[in-house]
Amino acid sequence: MALKRKMMQCYPTQYPTIAMFSAGLEKFRLAPLHDFAKLPNAGKLFYETRPWGMTGARWLNLADRAINDLVGQAAA
Repeated sequence: MALKRKMMQCYPTQYPTIAMFSAGLEKFRLAPLHDFAKLPNAGKLFYETRPWGMTGARWLNLADRAINDLVGQAAA
């Protein structure tokens, strides 16, 4: 809890948002299964409408590389 409070204090400009969260309560849930080889939202990607340098093609390439790296690490 002390570490979480310390991390939250690192972002003073975000205080209005961070103040809504408790440092003493931690909730977890199982993440749903995702197929990272397919684009989300039927390929309608919000980040492609912004000048962030991310495209669906780039996402698929990065996801494929990450999956291959993780599989390689698990086999080692």
